[in-house]
Formats: sequence, structure tokens, C-alpha cells
Amino acid sequence: TKTKLDGTVIWQKKGLFGQDTTVYKPTWHAVPPNSEFTYLCDGYGSNQVYEFDTRGNFLNKTWGGPSKTKGPTAELGKFSTNHGCTFDPRIPDTPTVVVSDRANSRFQLCAIDPKNGGKFDCKKSINMQPYLGAGSLPCNLRMYPKQEGRAITPDLAGPVGVLDESNKVISVVNVSVLLAEQQHKHPHDAIFLPNGDMVVATWAPGRISYWKRLPNDTN
Repeated sequence: TKTKLDGTVIWQKKGLFGQDTTVYKPTWHAVPPNSEFTYLCDGYGSNQVYEFDTRGNFLNKTWGGPSKTKGPTAELGKFSTNHGCTFDPRIPDTPTVVVSDRANSRFQLCAIDPKNGGKFDCKKSINMQPYLGAGSLPCNLRMYPKQEGRAITPDLAGPVGVLDESNKVISVVNVSVLLAEQQHKHPHDAIFLPNGDMVVATWAPGRISYWKRLPNDTN
């Protein structure tokens, strides 16, 4: 069954809505399939993650907050610009939301309980600096189980990284360098198309580029 998107607002929630902060500038919303629970990253505000139900009710569950130190070795479960949060369908045994801990140059893998809620347990991280540079600022991670489990991440510092099913970086496209004359400055989102081609959106002043995967490309 196909659902037509006609612009109808299902629900909306305006901050503040009960959380223990006066700052609220959300950036991303993870929606696990077949679950009544969703997770909102307040990436430009409190650096916290809030739990909602699918009807838009805030469930008074909050995790995270600012990390005391900066960089890939900062304490797990704390964030510095938790910009993106995406459910990872490639980990069936442990339901997981991947959080882009952007200013700490890493992704955090956080276990959730899609049946009962009340859980956001970040026990593992992926340091992006060795692959995308010391100033790495990963915005989000999009996963593609049907494309050999690959994932793609746009990095605000300039490159776009391709990861394999184990989250190892297997390819880097230096978008901001290759398209510098066209002012493709800061990759802010990126997707794979069904044929493996890549589309990248950059920020300031705002550009979109299309990258074709070559037939002999094994990465």
C-alpha cells in the first residue's frame, strides 16, 4: 500500500515541553520501525536526547547533555552537538540508534528498547578523525542494508565518507575540494540512490551535487 504525502500535519510539539533546560534547538529525529517510541536530538540546544511516543507525547525521558571534554575520547553518552540520530536497520540483534556526536568527531551507537522504551544506552563510538581528518564534523549517518550494508556520512568540514556494514570507512570523496570553484563548501546531508550513485547537499551558500558510481568501482 502506498501512502500519499499530502502535507497533513500528524502532530507537532513546540518547545519547551517539560525538559530540564531553557535551550531547545532540535536537529534530528530517529523513528525506529514498528515501535511506539521516537528519539529527538537537541543538537543545537541542550545536547540531550528526548523520548517521545508516536503520538507526539514527551515521555519525560532524557539522556545525554554536554560532554565535559572534547574529541573522540570524550565520555560516552554525552555529546557536543548531537546533530543527527538515525535508527540502524543493519543491527537486528541489538536495536540501535546512531548519534552523530559532531563536534566530538564521532558517531555513538546507542542501544534502545523499541518495545518498552526508557532506554538509550551509548556504549560504543566510531572515531572519524583517522578517515576524515582531525577537524572532522560528521553530520549524520544514513544506512543502506540493500546495498551491501553500506552507509554514508556528510562531514561539515568538507569530505563525504562511505562506510561498510561494519562501519569501517572504505571510501572518501573530498567534495569541498573537488567542487571548490562551485562553492560546495560544507556537506550537510548525503544519500545513496538505488543504483549506488550519490547525492550530496552542501550548506553555505547551498548546493547539490550528483556523483555517479563507476561500473568498476568496488568501493
